[in-house]
This record gives sequence, C-alpha cells and structure tokens, in this order.
Amino acid sequence: MGEGKEERSAGLPHKWVKEILLFLVPVGWLAFFLAVPLGTILATAFAEQGSYGRFTWGFSFSNLARIGDPIYRKVFVDSLILAATNTLLCLVLAYPMALCMATARPRFRLVLQVLTVAPFFANFIIRIQAIKWILSVQGPINEMLLVTGLVSQPWVIHGTYGAVGFGMIINYLPSMVLPLYVVMRDLDFDLLLAAQDLGARRFYAMTHVLWPLTLRGVMAGVMLVFIPSLGEFVTPELLGGGRSMLLGSLITAQYVKWRHWPFGAALSLIMVISALAAAFLSEWLGRSSGGRGDSAEPRNPSDTDGEDKA
Repeated sequence: MGEGKEERSAGLPHKWVKEILLFLVPVGWLAFFLAVPLGTILATAFAEQGSYGRFTWGFSFSNLARIGDPIYRKVFVDSLILAATNTLLCLVLAYPMALCMATARPRFRLVLQVLTVAPFFANFIIRIQAIKWILSVQGPINEMLLVTGLVSQPWVIHGTYGAVGFGMIINYLPSMVLPLYVVMRDLDFDLLLAAQDLGARRFYAMTHVLWPLTLRGVMAGVMLVFIPSLGEFVTPELLGGGRSMLLGSLITAQYVKWRHWPFGAALSLIMVISALAAAFLSEWLGRSSGGRGDSAEPRNPSDTDGEDKA
C-alpha cells in the first residue's frame, strides 16, 4: 500500500508539468500574436509624428483628438452605417436560407451546405474581381437592363457605395448562414406546429418561438459579419474605385501611403474599441433576451401545481 501511494505521489509532479505546459502554450500564443500587437498599436497611438515618416515615442493625445475632425468623423460614421447595414441585410437574407437548410431532406441539405461554402473555395480577391465584372458597364446586369429596355444607357454601378455594399453582402453572407444553420439543425420544429395548434399565427410563432431559440446563432453571425465589415478595405478599394473611403481604407492609407503610423494606430485603436463594444453589446442583448425567456417559465412543476390548486 505504501509503495502504491509513493508511486502516485511521484506521478503528481509530472501531471502538474503537463497541465502547466498545456496552459502556457495557448497563453503564449495569445500573448505573442494578440497582446503584443495590441500593445504596440496602443503605444504607437500616443506617439508624435516626425518628418519623413518617422515618429518619436511619447504620450500625446493629438492623434486621438484628430479623429474628431469632421472629415474623419464622417469616415467613421459611414463605416459604422455600412457595416450595420451589411449585417442587417445579411441577417435578413441568411435567416430563411438557414431555415430552408435545416428543414430540408438530408441529401438535399448536403447540397445546400456545399453551395453555401462554395464561395470560400475561391480566393477573396478573385471573388471581388468577379463581382466587379458583374457590376461593370459591360457586365450581365447592365446587359439584362439594356435588353429588357429598363434603361437606355448602361447604369454606372461600379465606384459607388451600393457596389461596395453588394460586394460585402456576397462575401459575408455565408458567415451569417452557417451559425444560424448550426443552431437551427438541432431544433425541434414541432414547437412551431404546437404553437399554431394553440392558436398562434405563423408570424407570431416565428417571432416568439423560433427567433428566441435561434438568438445564439444570430448573435454569433452578427459578430462574424459586423466586425470584419467595419475594418474592410479590400472591397472598397476594388469596388469603390478609390472613391469610397471607409475606416479600413483610411487606416491602410495612413500606414502605406502617408506613413503616418501614430494616426493610423489611433484609428486602429478606435476600430478595436468599437468592435469590442459591439461584441459586449451583442452579448448583453443575448443574455437579456434569454433572461426574459427564462423568467417567463416556471421554476419547478410544484409551483404550477400550487397555482392550479389555488
């Protein structure tokens, strides 16, 4: 018995070493690839710009105060509006698509899944170039409009915020569909039939039964679409023709073209704070909505029995 205890006690240090190593590897990864870049951006945001693209380390709020200028404030507001609009439109389009996938037959469901993720098989730039050709003056949209007689001359779509928004919807729609589908595929859709049998109309059953049950997928999809949409710069550059300046494009120009790294870091810091605020807001909305749903249910069957007896 004593020897068995000694063997187990001798094996404990090796177990603790393994657990510590398993803990240090992800922590070190996050520290090196997340904490260090964020710390660098934070320190650079308070630096002072010098000549010829150089800057000196310091603690100045001039870069953050510069963001309040009307021209930069308009870029930030336009980026927020475009990201929020893109997220909302993706949600409106993705919800029925995910519902169709979740309620389809298994074989047809597999086909829909492949079609949903098929755009990811191509490079992001290639997809943008394909969308650019579709929206061009000689593209299929203008050809169809000219043939049907809806327009007398080609419609200039490329280089507008509409083209940028269309490209962002095409690229980020699968990111909204997949989280919704993952949540919906495990749902019991007989609950909708039960609600309708109890007198609820179809729209009421969808909004008061299905929507709360899929709220986790909605919040996940919103974050997967809103955060990258807020910092998008490739799509505005290629589809906007350089005339649609958004937050991501402005940050890229500060670093690459104008060599103003402190101001670019300040803009990046504001974008990170906005993304974190959106994530916390989404989490709070999800918890508050879930809390209202939980509070409406009885805590245990005895409570309802006592109410019925009363």
